[in-house]
Amino acid sequence: EYLAIDTYNAVAKANVLTGDAAKALDVAKAFIADHTDHAAALEALLTARGGKPFKEANPRMMSLYVEPALALVVESDTPAADALAFAHALETLAASTYQGFVAQIAEPALRADAMIIGAQEARHATVLAQAIRPGFDGVLPGVDDRGAALVGAVPSTFGTLAAVQAALGKPGESGNKDVLS
Repeated sequence: EYLAIDTYNAVAKANVLTGDAAKALDVAKAFIADHTDHAAALEALLTARGGKPFKEANPRMMSLYVEPALALVVESDTPAADALAFAHALETLAASTYQGFVAQIAEPALRADAMIIGAQEARHATVLAQAIRPGFDGVLPGVDDRGAALVGAVPSTFGTLAAVQAALGKPGESGNKDVLS
């Protein structure tokens, strides 16, 4: 949750959401509030079970995934579109993480809490997918004329547990952007 909060704050600070994409800043603020609420809920659940909360973004994930992705977004010819693509990948990853953990949680109440948070993450991904590919065309994933993956508001029957990819940065010699998984 802190990784998402820090990522949205970094995107806002990078000032890549301009023009029509500036509307996405309001969505990012709402998502930050949701992630802050999720972090507080998880801290309470962890503390109630004798655990010690880790109240910051995972530094390894930040250095290996978020920082390189943000660098690609900032240097991109289409930074606003790439910021949305990265946010979509981040929210999809969060939803799939919660979904994956639900099967491993034995305590019914804790499993329900994880499902509630995971469902909200999936809704975030849906909002972003519709911002990227509005309307009916953006409901299901697809591929473009070159065979590149297109996001969909409904990625699969139950949400994905597969690797989440985002194409970011300036197109290379082949015309394709770097794909992060």
